[in-house]
Amino acid sequence: MSHRTFGSFTAPTATAALTWTKKQTTHGKSIIAYYASWQKYDRNDLAKPSNLQHSKVTRYNFAFFQTNEVGQIWGTDKFADPIALYGENDWSWVPGGSKPGYCSWTEPGEPPLCQGHQYETGLIYQAHKAGVEVYPSIGGWTLSDLFPTLAKNPTARKTFAANCVKLIESYDFDGIDIDWEYPGYEEHMGTPEDTQNYSLLLQDIRSALDELGTKKGRVYGLTAALPCGPDLITNIEIGVVSKILTELNLMTYDFHGTWDKKTGPNAPLYDMDGDLPGFSVHSCVETWKAGGGSPDQINIGLPFYGRSFAGSGLTAFGQTNSGNADTSSWWEDEGSPQYFNIKSKLSGFTSVRDEQTKTQYAYNDSGFVSYDDERAICDKTEYAMDNNLNGFIIWEISGDLMPDLSTPLLDATNNRLNKPDVRCGPVGPAPLNAPKPPPTTPTAPVSVPNLPTNNDPAQNLNPTPIPIIPLPAGGSALPFYPDFTSDGTRTGCRNDGNAPEWITSDMMKSSRGDCCATYFDPYFSNLFADSCNKGYPYYPNYENHSCVNDGNHPNWMAGDYLSDTMWTCCSNAFRDKKLLDKCTSTSL
Repeated sequence: MSHRTFGSFTAPTATAALTWTKKQTTHGKSIIAYYASWQKYDRNDLAKPSNLQHSKVTRYNFAFFQTNEVGQIWGTDKFADPIALYGENDWSWVPGGSKPGYCSWTEPGEPPLCQGHQYETGLIYQAHKAGVEVYPSIGGWTLSDLFPTLAKNPTARKTFAANCVKLIESYDFDGIDIDWEYPGYEEHMGTPEDTQNYSLLLQDIRSALDELGTKKGRVYGLTAALPCGPDLITNIEIGVVSKILTELNLMTYDFHGTWDKKTGPNAPLYDMDGDLPGFSVHSCVETWKAGGGSPDQINIGLPFYGRSFAGSGLTAFGQTNSGNADTSSWWEDEGSPQYFNIKSKLSGFTSVRDEQTKTQYAYNDSGFVSYDDERAICDKTEYAMDNNLNGFIIWEISGDLMPDLSTPLLDATNNRLNKPDVRCGPVGPAPLNAPKPPPTTPTAPVSVPNLPTNNDPAQNLNPTPIPIIPLPAGGSALPFYPDFTSDGTRTGCRNDGNAPEWITSDMMKSSRGDCCATYFDPYFSNLFADSCNKGYPYYPNYENHSCVNDGNHPNWMAGDYLSDTMWTCCSNAFRDKKLLDKCTSTSL
């Protein structure tokens, strides 16, 4: 066993590190999964490294190591951390024996604790064998209070940077992830000076890693978990840190929770109508890009958990809540349920997709929960692809691990990446602040072979060939087809080229009038006959509790929000009798 000096003491160094090569993926995106060592205590250690499919990620960020004001670094759990990283204990190991020892940083300023481990069962070995990197993540929400004091002291910064290098060498890590939440955040001892000091701290780490890289003949990455709240982003010199960091890990979740007065989505892809501007994945990405961050550096967050609100009667976003999480339904996770728990209990909830934010929510008599399901994760994956982003961070990998070891959310990400030509689902109207797609020339659909459907929201194709709908002569105009919502409600006749697969060519009409006369009987509703010919369905106006068909409905209203008659619209949107009476009288 070799030795390495750590300040005033000398400690044995782990040996038998694996020689490995970083894997190359066809999709080229980073899939970075946080691995939390405390999951050892959950579900009988179900999320141990040997139960994970390492081929589905490109890097693990091990959560967490911690630091203090003088720049020392050590772990957070002297029992779980070594087992997660190095493998199960090897009780036959003895110091100085033939078997190598593996040394863990368990206390500040103390020599590492060296023990025997079954190294091939640990995260570092298994990840490297699969061509996957492992970074230590230093900090975290509960361990960020001492960063401001550390970062303002030049000597402490240098010490911290030097310890980052030693940490890499001791554990065989591949880079460093800094999780300071957040520079300038007063509740975590933040100060205005954090803005510059944060940049200085990152630069000191980068310089130390570059020196190590020169010695080792390789590049060591430096990443950081970065905020999305507009008031928190202003505390960071984006143009400076983006030149220091190899990747920008945007924490595009926790936009809403019990700290808000009203219910809201945990991770909205786009801004929610009526919400403060800037609270979405897209807005966060655009802010970092505008400040100097490059798209090919940016990783967006995929939450494998939800945020809940307690209280009966909560059925939508934007409703006043009690400020408490629903610990009655989600007691195992203190009100922030992991996806495997959401999946197991969803049958007792009413689940709804919000088209505007591209997220899911569910409610019952106990409360309300916002979460990402497979379709929402697919949408975020597709967003990263469409906007040429670098990839994703996942908080955290065990949240998606089902009892049978399947991983539906992680599969949704990989399936979409590996099928670049298959969209996540029906192309609906653009959400509130979504970028407009470039114009395209209408073309006829083509037949598609059978494709698998297991846990794959990117599968938007019928197993049987799609009927080819011929375009009119010249291809300059599209025929009209009857449009129905998922529950069979009629909404009108359209000629946007998005006819469902079951609409055959003989069902198409050359004019809107012919389509309306064929599929929407005027005697059923005179109001709807007029609506159909105009092409405008009825939609709810929540401000004056009415339903109108003036064609001015918000872009995000689709599906069940739209109705063929005023009466259907009112009854769907306003369940309270007084509001329903007001709607039916006001709308006439």
